[in-house]
Amino acid sequence: MIPGVEYFLGGWGFSKSAVEAESLAQLSYSIHEFSLGPVQTGQPSEAAAQFAAELAGRPPGVVLAWSTGAMIALDAAAHFPDCLSGLVLMAATPSFVETSEFEHGVPLLQLRALRSAIKRDRELALRAFFKTVLHPSTQHENLLEFWLSQSGMLPDDTLIGGLAFLESYNALSTARRIRVPTLLLHGAQDEIVPEKAGALLAELIPQAEFVEYKDVGHYLLARGRDKTLSVIEGFAARCRQ
Repeated sequence: MIPGVEYFLGGWGFSKSAVEAESLAQLSYSIHEFSLGPVQTGQPSEAAAQFAAELAGRPPGVVLAWSTGAMIALDAAAHFPDCLSGLVLMAATPSFVETSEFEHGVPLLQLRALRSAIKRDRELALRAFFKTVLHPSTQHENLLEFWLSQSGMLPDDTLIGGLAFLESYNALSTARRIRVPTLLLHGAQDEIVPEKAGALLAELIPQAEFVEYKDVGHYLLARGRDKTLSVIEGFAARCRQ
């Protein structure tokens, strides 16, 4: 576990057991533990409200979140700022889908194609997705198989609900409301969330720091894990000062 990091929120398609296996924080959550679905513009998502409720009643802590989990954590920090003291976002974006006001997202048809693929052949679709998560690394076949085996416990409706969340998520305005110290980490070779999306998000968030890792993609811990964890630990220590 990373000293000073109280909570870790994983990404789409990752079960609680897969998230806990990363051993990054005192408490780890799968986004699929929360209600996932379309988000109303300007309103907190149901998942963010439920995640904030999990943190309520505890001293504010540092939240580490990845991918879709980073979007939910960002949403929680914007609408429920008293529940955390610091935010570390890996592979984050202010909008997952490409729009007229945001050019660094995924084409909507591509996201909907994934939804269709899940319904047609779930295992094949998730295997292809996890391979893209690991890109450009080809040395983590065992990890891919572990993720795939653990994803089997996720109901189809929560996977589809997560895609509906991604289709409607937009934090281009709410990101400016973040007031806690924020660190964004992004892989330059990310094929799921482009590095430019993370860099733009860093510009929107006050007090944000942005670190780019040139040799990794969406799964930032594929290479240089210890160095990346050290950066996060240092940030968490500063949040306690």
